[in-house]
Amino acid sequence: MTAEEKEAFGRPDIQVLEPGTYNLLIERVEQFTNRQGTGKVLSFVFVTQGRHAKTYINYPHRDEKPDWHGRRNLRELIDALGIEGFAHHRDLEGKIVGARVSILQGERPKNGFEFIPASAQEKKPAHQESYVATPPQPPPAQPDQPAFWG
Repeated sequence: MTAEEKEAFGRPDIQVLEPGTYNLLIERVEQFTNRQGTGKVLSFVFVTQGRHAKTYINYPHRDEKPDWHGRRNLRELIDALGIEGFAHHRDLEGKIVGARVSILQGERPKNGFEFIPASAQEKKPAHQESYVATPPQPPPAQPDQPAFWG
């Protein structure tokens, strides 16, 4: 991806999330060639509670070890989304995934993500933001009133 494409695409303010369990909205997925030219990288931008976080998955890669790790990470994400697969990386945008987030120490602290399979996700904590709007429910019908709302 060129500098002009990155500028046109926009960059959110990426932050390091506190450790915990989150429901993450996949806001954006980009694919680009790594610096060495040995493979592709999928860049995921997540949103939760108005904050942006980012992770990278190396896939596909010409070297066996990074390719294996990339396939595993991508499979974990797909399993956590509860889908069989996808045709294009942009198909993942707008989906919500559960993840346990940690902080990885290094040159600069960054987040580590352990995606939680949809079948293993527990009821989310009350402090987590929900991205699924529930429509208003009609009031229960009274015996002497018609059973419609509106």
